[in-house]
Amino acid sequence: MVVDEDALVPFALIDLRDVHRLGTVSGFNLVIEARWHNASPERLELSGGDLLPGPASPADNTSSRAAALRAFLLDALHDFPSDHYLLILWGHAYGFGFGRDADRIAFPELASVLNDFSRQRADRKLEILACNACRIGKVETAYELRHVVKYLVASQVGVPFEGWPLREVLGDLVKSPAIAPPDFASTMVTRFCDSYRRRTVTMTMLDLEGSGLVLASLERLANALLAEGDHSTEGLRSTHEAFVRAANDYEETEPVVDLLEVCSRLREASADAAVRTAAADVIETLSTSGFIAKHDGVGPGAERLHGIGLYVPHVGLDVNSNIYAKLGLVHARMWARVVDALKVSNKYAQVVEAIDVLERETLRKCKNVPSTQVGESV
Repeated sequence: MVVDEDALVPFALIDLRDVHRLGTVSGFNLVIEARWHNASPERLELSGGDLLPGPASPADNTSSRAAALRAFLLDALHDFPSDHYLLILWGHAYGFGFGRDADRIAFPELASVLNDFSRQRADRKLEILACNACRIGKVETAYELRHVVKYLVASQVGVPFEGWPLREVLGDLVKSPAIAPPDFASTMVTRFCDSYRRRTVTMTMLDLEGSGLVLASLERLANALLAEGDHSTEGLRSTHEAFVRAANDYEETEPVVDLLEVCSRLREASADAAVRTAAADVIETLSTSGFIAKHDGVGPGAERLHGIGLYVPHVGLDVNSNIYAKLGLVHARMWARVVDALKVSNKYAQVVEAIDVLERETLRKCKNVPSTQVGESV
């Protein structure tokens, strides 16, 4: 639980209260590490009906968050041996990692931490990673974590400050402590969306062991788009239009589009048969691979969100497309090349330049405006 600004404190305290209200539990252990931005980190354990101080964390606020998470997980293995583990990441998230500041845990770094955890369990993956954080339900996340996590429960859009209804979610575990990990991950999706009505929220359970086919089909689509763009100005136009039309009108924080939505638009609008075929293949693979194991959403616009996002530069706020190279994402580097092709297209150079200006202005506002004014999402 990373409480790195004053605006998050009330919601952290509410969640800790809800955990305390679970009372006496049996059949599982519940341990929390809260990292407060203005105080030392503390570990808490639900024991005997009370939320009590646990063993002191070996990491203080000067330690990196990745190091603190690694120590927390390895201590949990030692102090609370179990057949299954659920890790909830609570706090802000942005771009390609958990956190928004310089000490964020980038997805490759998170994968390394969870790989160490897995190796200590005789190469058993973490059963469930659930994210009380914004926009972690992305293809990029799945790519990095597919070898170390079985089920990822995350939203492809913003998560309200209120976050998870922890009392209800963990109450299901109290009632059925022997519940199988996929069943519990599925109930988490339902509980989250049932707790909201008028705001647009989604939650998705991704079976990362089914991600390989989706990633392969996405790579074929990227290749087809590059080939089309190399010989067709019209192809560049239709590609750009598909991405822009797939973007969510209310999502200005990050350039994440719904994967199925953008593929549907490419399949309908592209003049290139190879692109249409590749887009249709992604859609088919999403529906048959089992990758999207459970999805739900409520509120205006939720019908356009199908469970998994794709980070696309120059559709919304672009941090830096060069980050793709650091992530080692084949398909993402291809998207960056598609964007570069758009930039050098005389017909659309002014359009892309205007988007760049808008993105820089949006980033400036996000940095200067207090988070409670930027939006409700964590």
